Parts: sequence; structure tokens; C-alpha cells
Amino acid sequence: CKEYSEKYTSGSLCHDLCVSKELSLHSCYTYKNSIKSYTSGDIVFKVASNLSWRQERIEEGIQSSEFLKLVDELLQHELGHTDTTGLINQLVLDFDTNRDGKINLGEAQNMWWVLRQPDFLNFYIFQDSTSIPRLNGTCGGISIWYNLHLTQGSTLYRKTTPWPISLFTNNAYRWTLPGWIYRARAMLSLVELAEDLYDKDGIRYHLCNVDGLSLHHHDSYEVILTEETMLLSSQQIRNKLANITCHYAHDCILTPQCQTMFTRPTLAVVCDILEEYLLFDAPKIVKTSLSRLIHRCQSLSVYTQMLDLVHSILVLDLKNLLWNYIQNKLK
Repeated sequence: CKEYSEKYTSGSLCHDLCVSKELSLHSCYTYKNSIKSYTSGDIVFKVASNLSWRQERIEEGIQSSEFLKLVDELLQHELGHTDTTGLINQLVLDFDTNRDGKINLGEAQNMWWVLRQPDFLNFYIFQDSTSIPRLNGTCGGISIWYNLHLTQGSTLYRKTTPWPISLFTNNAYRWTLPGWIYRARAMLSLVELAEDLYDKDGIRYHLCNVDGLSLHHHDSYEVILTEETMLLSSQQIRNKLANITCHYAHDCILTPQCQTMFTRPTLAVVCDILEEYLLFDAPKIVKTSLSRLIHRCQSLSVYTQMLDLVHSILVLDLKNLLWNYIQNKLK
């Protein structure tokens, strides 16, 4: 707020945070990856702990064109060699707080700080998805999100079975799951997300840590991602693995789902969840077809012939099967 008053930084919610004080930071509930997260109702504030580092600051007097070149270089590093013009134009539009069509020093500093936050860029790119936390605004390097799963939803499922129940069954998690129609809605939204991740403006994205615990759903039973799912572009995964010397295959693994060789698209991992969460008690009218689609989907890999076509057909078939059943039940 001191830097905002000195016009060194800016943001769409700085007035609410620093002047009217309609927004306020309360308890810090997580501190990981150099990010402190604070909650206020269903709002989450994410603050980088390195805001005072001089190397993170934009020098006074920098030209707008010079700054946007820095942004382009950052995006190329994170996303790979791609045309970032549309993304940069959208960033300028969203971070131009005074709506003068230009980026001043305060707006540039705010944009630079939040772009360096883990998860911000990828969550920002997928703001059109209902499965991504909604960006509420920014201020001085703080990103402010609607984090619905904190108040309205829960984890998708917890497969771990406590002792002594585990002596008799490993599937006790199924006892507390919601009705099948609600789970079908959640899985429909997850399949749609996998479709979006497969090719977003020519870039492929991956969920590197996706399971029943890292996924949440809200009241309408649409899946919501969290930071724990590790939404990363192919280039970001390569960057993280770049300095690793691979003596053995297991050296080249970021997570079991994201390796130097992407052997399984995200859709295949999603189908593993479909099997655990949806298939076991599927209605007879869809169970055979759903089982066949899931098993075809689980076999997907980068070596699948005509992968793009097969991937598109599987997504379409899964969406049609789930959506048609949901529609019939709603009539």
C-alpha cells in the first residue's frame, strides 16, 4: 500500500485493499513455493515472499515496448516458442488500471510481479474454464482469487482406507461418495478440461499431480483445480527437468504423470479417475459403453497412431455418453 501511494505499483483492487479497505488479509493458511496465501471469506490472497528483491523490480524510465519485450521473453520461456501477441494484448488490457491504453511503471511492476508467481500464468490463461479458480484482481504483486473449494466444496475423494477397515476392503472411500449423477457431472467437467489442456492456442498443458485429493468440486459438481494439481505447459516441465542428469529412467521424472517423455496424455490420467470414481456403480444402461471407453482411453500414449484424432474421438464419445445420461435424468 505504501508503494501504491507512491505510484510505484498498481492493480485493479489496490483501492479496495489500501484506500477503502473493503478487502483485508486475515489468516495465512499456506506457505509453499515462496507464496503466502491468506483467506478472507471465499477470497484468497497470494503474496510472493520475495517482493523486495531488487532483481524483480522494473527499472524506472523503461519504455513500454521494452517492458513488453521482457514479458514476451518470459512467456516464451514458460510456454515455448509460440505467438504470444494475443496473450500480451489481454495482459495489457487487464493490467491497464487507469484505462489509458498504455502500461505505466506501476502497472508494469504489478504485472511483472504476479507473472512470476507459480500457477498465476497458467490459471490466467485458462480463465475461460469453470474448472480454474477465478481471478478477482491484483494489487502490487498480490493476486486475489475466488477459491470456491475452500467454502463450498470438498476434495473429490480420499482413497486411503483407515485401519482396521483396510483389513476387509480397500474401497471404503466409495461409501461416502455423492450420487452417481452428481459424480457424472464432475467427470464431464474434468473430461472437458482435459480437452482444453490438450491444445490451447497450439500449446499442450498437463496435470502433473491429479488424483482424488488434489481435485475439488463445488456445489454444482464441476471440478475445480488447486495448486496441488500442478497445471504445467510442456515447456515448463522441460524447464524443471532441464538440469537433471538422467542416469536411470526414474531420474527423469517430475511426477509419475509428468516425465521427460510424456507417455500418457492428461486424458488417460483422467480416465484412471473415471474408473475409480464413476465406473464401479455405473447404471447398467451406460456401464458397458463407459467401461469400453475408459479402457481405450487409459491405453493412450504419445506412441498412439493418429493420437490427435483418437484423442478427439474419445473426448467426444465420453462427453456424449455422460451428457446424454445426465440430460435424460433431468427430464
